[in-house]
Amino acid sequence: MFDGLGTSLAGLGAARVRRRLLSRAASRRVRTIVFTAGPDPYMSGFYEYLATKIGAARHGVYLSGEGFDATPRAEGMASQVVTAMRSALRRDVPVVRLQTRPVVSDFWHEHLTALVAEFPQLFELRVFLDQAPAEVANVCAIDVDDTSRNVAEMMIEMPRFLGTQRHHAATTAVFVEGHQMLARIFRDRIIELGSDPSIARHLRTGEAAAGFFRGEYYFAYGSNMDAPQMLARCPSAMMIGPVMLPEHRLVFNRSGTYRPGGVANVEPSAGERVYGILWKMATTDFTRLDHTEDPHAYRRENARVYSLRGQPYDCHVYLAIPDQPDLPDRDYLDSLIQAGHSAGLPPEYLAELSARRPSLAPIPYQVSPVQSTGHTSSSVTTPPEHNAA
Repeated sequence: MFDGLGTSLAGLGAARVRRRLLSRAASRRVRTIVFTAGPDPYMSGFYEYLATKIGAARHGVYLSGEGFDATPRAEGMASQVVTAMRSALRRDVPVVRLQTRPVVSDFWHEHLTALVAEFPQLFELRVFLDQAPAEVANVCAIDVDDTSRNVAEMMIEMPRFLGTQRHHAATTAVFVEGHQMLARIFRDRIIELGSDPSIARHLRTGEAAAGFFRGEYYFAYGSNMDAPQMLARCPSAMMIGPVMLPEHRLVFNRSGTYRPGGVANVEPSAGERVYGILWKMATTDFTRLDHTEDPHAYRRENARVYSLRGQPYDCHVYLAIPDQPDLPDRDYLDSLIQAGHSAGLPPEYLAELSARRPSLAPIPYQVSPVQSTGHTSSSVTTPPEHNAA
């Protein structure tokens, strides 16, 4: 009567033996290679090995890190890594790079920008914003879904004191080959962090990369909060997120070129605030925006705004030259509310804007508005659209 139980126990024992054998076989396949700083603080051997693994990738590369400084030694190692990534990309191997430090050397920035421009479909560059959380994120995963070729790499950093300054210097780097679960963890973590819109952005073009790494901030409180409009005007622009300009209020005391009512402006006002969107873009795009905004209607000045978390940003802002009473154009105001809602501006601020919606649209004028020079234009020449800010 114990035949059935005996068969079950035998099967269980056999299963345990198989698991042990598979575990031992797996442990034999896993290989660990360790590099330490020692007398070579740059760990050049590590970067040579990393470049070899990236260059030989067959299916995919996921890597994160701060990048390289501007020293000749660092630039040499950066060149090795870039050459390896380009080799993989030319063989149609996708590469995902999560840049964890937004401020980088010109050398590293130019390489990343070139790869984005050269391989827009294969090279995916994601970057942490200034307010991204500080955490160890210098890892790499290669050929994750290949059971025999997968590689996981991690760099361990320890604090060091150089004089009175505390620095984080890489002291140990570990490669683990054949440990598929670890490689998947690293890949998934890179994807997760790089896809979080609160801390990271995807730079899809060379212009966007150039604007991010070597750009300046711009505070939009009017129609330039609308992403399609802003990107059409300034291709390098990248949205950072909602911000607030303190001690100012939103007014509509500038006549729109093609609108019957007023468009946005800000003016000092104690205790009030104006919300909008912070963009970062290449310096060259400010020249485009200067022309779009029209110097007869807006002047560019400097301001300090704050993220919803309280982080300050020094930025550019366009202030309108008033030429009418504070009366918003209804359709224009609706477009601001829609853009602000899409960008995540505080609901109470959007409610305040909604409360300012005119009950009836003003009667359209038949001639262009009076310019700041005091001359009325009846010319058929279309002036620049300055319903932006």
